[in-house]
Amino acid sequence: MIHKGWFDDTLPDGLPEKICFAHLDGDLYDSISVSLKYVYPRLSKGAVCLIDDYCDPAINPDGWDYLPGVKKACDDFMADKPEKICYMYAGAFTHAFFRKSAD
Repeated sequence: MIHKGWFDDTLPDGLPEKICFAHLDGDLYDSISVSLKYVYPRLSKGAVCLIDDYCDPAINPDGWDYLPGVKKACDDFMADKPEKICYMYAGAFTHAFFRKSAD
């Protein structure tokens, strides 16, 4: 689904009840944080959540790290969750994903 508007305005009522795949591309801390807040609880067990522009300079010092808020938002949100972020290499551009472990 694609919704026009701010994440805070469109996500609370614009998501399906269950989600099996989500691609989050918000670029900024607040955008990713809000997206995770509304998407995570709707992810089905085994669902995949892909996060665009997640760069970890400790893993890939040559990665494109111009949007550090993405990693920070993910790390903050996932700190108390059972899932772990998996880093994905795509040349200089890097992303991450996690698979939902429980409903």
